[in-house]
Amino acid sequence: MFKNKTQEEYYKNNRDDLVVKMKEYRNKPESKAKARERAKGIGFVVYSHTNNKGDVYIGEGRKRRAIDFTKVRRSKSWNSKFNRENTVVKILGYTDTKIQSKRLESKLITQIGINNLTNKFK
Repeated sequence: MFKNKTQEEYYKNNRDDLVVKMKEYRNKPESKAKARERAKGIGFVVYSHTNNKGDVYIGEGRKRRAIDFTKVRRSKSWNSKFNRENTVVKILGYTDTKIQSKRLESKLITQIGINNLTNKFK
């Protein structure tokens, strides 16, 4: 259950406080939008698009975004390089929030290098 001894010791020393905080958190009202998302199981994904020429794009969004090839929802530069016929889609990660997905996307773009991608910015 615990990753290391420090976590276990912290839990033992602060168990009562943690239980109270947990009860308070559970009783906190949830926003309607958050409740709807949780009910639907909708999360966020970080994905890559690769075409047959070797161009790579890293993106993030709702689960549907990775497979959405609607030209209206994409930039001109993306539309000139990727389409339904020549694109391989890979899901690189799942996250619960938009902020987490943006951070993961930015981290991957930094690791790969913006110059090696078709992304305009990270």
